[in-house]
Amino acid sequence: MRSWLRMLNTWLLVLKLYLSPPIADNAFTDEDAKYLAAGVEANEYIERLNLSHNLFSEDGATYLGKAISANDTIEELNLGWNSIRRKGAVTVCKAIKVNLL
Repeated sequence: MRSWLRMLNTWLLVLKLYLSPPIADNAFTDEDAKYLAAGVEANEYIERLNLSHNLFSEDGATYLGKAISANDTIEELNLGWNSIRRKGAVTVCKAIKVNLL
């Protein structure tokens, strides 16, 4: 894991203070999504999650979808400008649906 990604993950897991973490436009990959997902799932304070302009595809969306379904504080989600296709989009939509119900 890249050192700055490790630091961001630590902030998300330990500090739990970010309302809108700086995740957009970082060239994060599907592999990085595993670690981001762990931080997103554990953070009870995230309200805005901007994951746009990264390199996520189906696998990354699946990891993030699981985290989103477990986090009920997210009010805004931006996944634009990634390579998420049908399967990944369905996973994320189901996660949002779980979160709304």
